[in-house]
Amino acid sequence: MPTPTKYFYEGMTLKDFCANNDLNYRTQLTQISKYHRLYPNLNSDDLVKLVMSKCGTKEVLYYYEGMTLHEYCRLHQINYNNFMINFYRLREKKPELANEEIITMLLQKNNSKAPVMYEGILLEEYCQSHNLNIRYVKERWHHLQNKGEKSEEALKNAIQYYERKNQDNKIAWCFTKLKSDFTESELKEIINYLNIDVNNFYLYANFLGSFYKAITFIWYFHDNQDGKLKVSQAKYLTISWTIKKLVNHEDIDLNKLSIPFLIGLYKSQIYDTRYLIYLKLLHYYEYYINSSYHTDIDTELILEEAMIFTSELIEKMNSNQDGAMISYLTKSLKWFIKGKIKDAYKLKEEADKVLQRKK
Repeated sequence: MPTPTKYFYEGMTLKDFCANNDLNYRTQLTQISKYHRLYPNLNSDDLVKLVMSKCGTKEVLYYYEGMTLHEYCRLHQINYNNFMINFYRLREKKPELANEEIITMLLQKNNSKAPVMYEGILLEEYCQSHNLNIRYVKERWHHLQNKGEKSEEALKNAIQYYERKNQDNKIAWCFTKLKSDFTESELKEIINYLNIDVNNFYLYANFLGSFYKAITFIWYFHDNQDGKLKVSQAKYLTISWTIKKLVNHEDIDLNKLSIPFLIGLYKSQIYDTRYLIYLKLLHYYEYYINSSYHTDIDTELILEEAMIFTSELIEKMNSNQDGAMISYLTKSLKWFIKGKIKDAYKLKEEADKVLQRKK
């Protein structure tokens, strides 16, 4: 090791730095010797930096996610001393990186190895008890961190994402099962999972003549009374009046019927409202086509395909939240139409090349 007079820190000898900052110089030398025995490959500069980072009130503080790095390491069971050694080594290798970038890079690497806690238990235990794939959760967690989210926020969002997917899959199972054979225990499971009021269910099963229709009707037209999904009699009479008008082809202002309302009627097998849904979505079709359209593309064919695709989307849809229903339809249609236009241009280019070769 170099002699003590060769130790420098922040542009001055370590001895002068200690004198100026009320630090015991000999104590720092003892600490340097201690860390040298522990980490013989660490050079003098890094040894000094490591010792200075642990000088009580004079500690060089680094922060991560709103807390000191030392506190973050303690909470996440990361060895702070080892982390700081890796920090100084990486800073020497990559001087172009800011301290914050180096800390983030090392912590993201550590996160894949250190025990991760969520809601007071190990992440592995939480995922197991909530039927979540730990590998998928971790992959999305790191993906969200790479997009700029803080570690804890990214983990929460990753878990909630897959919990929603599990919920969506369970809801899909409920309605698929209702269309096929099901046992009494499965029917009870479906009613409980969808949080449907049992008395309301039997009331509308008698009205509509079908368990599937009753559950679907309550699911889409519920008033959410008393913490359960229910449909009031007044609301049922209003819907019945609307259906009667539609069936008898009487005048009715279609603009007053929302897309979610029409979807609910169709999904409940009460009235086939798909054409009415197409009409209300027509301006979306035309907007997406016109925003991507130039020339020589058969837009009528794309429009027909978009209408068929809409029918497929409605069949797959199980959400009963108005905003989510509209968002699902419009976003799916946007990318479907853009994809079809891209395919049409690609085919046109290939056809033009063939014609050119024939000339």
